Amino acid sequence: MEREPGATPRQQKLVRLGQIRETVRQEMTLLEGLRAFTRDEAGLSGGVLNPQLEQSKLIMDKLRTQVREMRDHEEQLLAERLADIRRVRRRDYVTIAAALLLGLITRGVVFWIFNRRVARSVRHLTENVRRLRAGQPLPHSPSAALDDLGHLERAIADLENNSQAQ
Repeated sequence: MEREPGATPRQQKLVRLGQIRETVRQEMTLLEGLRAFTRDEAGLSGGVLNPQLEQSKLIMDKLRTQVREMRDHEEQLLAERLADIRRVRRRDYVTIAAALLLGLITRGVVFWIFNRRVARSVRHLTENVRRLRAGQPLPHSPSAALDDLGHLERAIADLENNSQAQ
């Protein structure tokens, strides 16, 4: 991958989780306090419970916002990672296609060189040997190639020179 996230996203997640834990702790503390109240008419209508319920609602709204932000951030990270995977996959497909094309071109060049050089040399050698056995002059002169076929061509030409000298 072109860019690795490093430790920063992990640290950011830990900070967010710490904030969520703190908000949950505040809500749990408030709820414990609310459990101490009895559900009598004086408690509900006397306004003793209303500020605590409002505070509980504010804390729950804050908690929902924190969890939504964390979820949105995780979805963004997932989308980025999926885009990275798609880029890598696309790059790999292009690389494979290029390697396949290069392999086919190389095969074609080798086939062409083989047919042009090796097959032609073997054909010339065959014609030279047939003519040599028939006592006729060689139709093809030896090449200057330093490979085994070149050595064989020169050896056959030497045979012709030796048979003519005798």
